[in-house]
Amino acid sequence: MEQALLGQVVRYSQADVTTVGQARVLLMDNVGLLSQLYRFGQYAYIGGAFGKGLHNTLEAAAFGLPLFFGPTYGKFQEAQDLVALNCAFPIQQPTDLLRSFAYLYQDESARLRILDNSLEYVHQSSGATERIMRWLDGAVVR
Repeated sequence: MEQALLGQVVRYSQADVTTVGQARVLLMDNVGLLSQLYRFGQYAYIGGAFGKGLHNTLEAAAFGLPLFFGPTYGKFQEAQDLVALNCAFPIQQPTDLLRSFAYLYQDESARLRILDNSLEYVHQSSGATERIMRWLDGAVVR
């Protein structure tokens, strides 16, 4: 079942024109390129949440991708919000990932809802730095 869902997987570090053209999944094993590549994706697995912490979820959410990550995401408000919006799917074991992925792969309307909800969430969250700076400016005693 896994092979049928994923197709051929190619690691970025081992990819060439031929292997990338034949692959259905590009596994990024390189630092610094993800934010540029999410625009080409359809799904995103965000690493780190089986360890001490989750990597950046907003970069992928900004492109409306359904997100998958491990169970250690409680310290990350964006991840909690995206899970509550049914845009992100925490997984405990491989079968959780397969079940969620299979559902989304087969249900285009669910993927479209995730796209809309993720983009709306990111849009509503934009400008946080400016709001914090205004708050800090008002909190500073002169």
